[in-house]
Amino acid sequence: MEAYTKVHPNLIKHDLRYPTPEYLRARTLLGNVKAEGEMDEVTAGSQHIVKILLDDTVLLNSNINSRNLNSESYGLYQWVWDTSGEEGIHTLTAILDPNDAISAGDEIIENNTASLDFVVHSRSELTEIESSAAWVTSSNDCCNVHVVSGTAAHRDLDELLEIVDSAFAQASTMLDEPLQGPYDVFLIDRVIGQGGYASGSMVVSYLDRDYAGSGRGETSSSAGGAGDEDEVEGQAGLFGPAKQTFFGLT
Repeated sequence: MEAYTKVHPNLIKHDLRYPTPEYLRARTLLGNVKAEGEMDEVTAGSQHIVKILLDDTVLLNSNINSRNLNSESYGLYQWVWDTSGEEGIHTLTAILDPNDAISAGDEIIENNTASLDFVVHSRSELTEIESSAAWVTSSNDCCNVHVVSGTAAHRDLDELLEIVDSAFAQASTMLDEPLQGPYDVFLIDRVIGQGGYASGSMVVSYLDRDYAGSGRGETSSSAGGAGDEDEVEGQAGLFGPAKQTFFGLT
């Protein structure tokens, strides 16, 4: 901030939209301290409280609880909401520092709030397949595999259980790390990012339509060394040429 303060007069010569140092100070809190990704120190950023409401109901009142792939602190919160009988417009509101505990900088609490209106539609608007959809869970040696009824993954579940087991066993061997499952694997009929993500569980795109061209074979084979590539490519063939999914070491 001190460096920005020094160069700000020169910056606004080129573009008046550069914010003032005072404006940035009012919206900046000390976060990571010792190193990138470090979140052990108690700082103003780590203690920054977030309050989230659904309409007039408080869902949580907590601090920043996670970090993204760039090791930047952010809030990621989950809850379950039974929307039966809740058709209509609702409002989700997030409030930073709701108790106005941070005294430095901007003290106008109203501009710490963001709201989003959304609509809960009636179940009568769902298609027949969607209205009867349910999670189906099957287990193998390594994992609990979760799919949605009526999807390609549900149709191919028996085959996928064998492939998932083989992929995890291969990863365990190549990394020389024992499996400590069971692991949760969710196969969904939506394209998520580059085909999925993993944190405490694994979420993988599995569709009949091949959105990415060569699909899993190209994606996962780039991970192994020269001796592993053919084996991973061979397993890719089990999915069929028209399916996109992403298993293996990426």
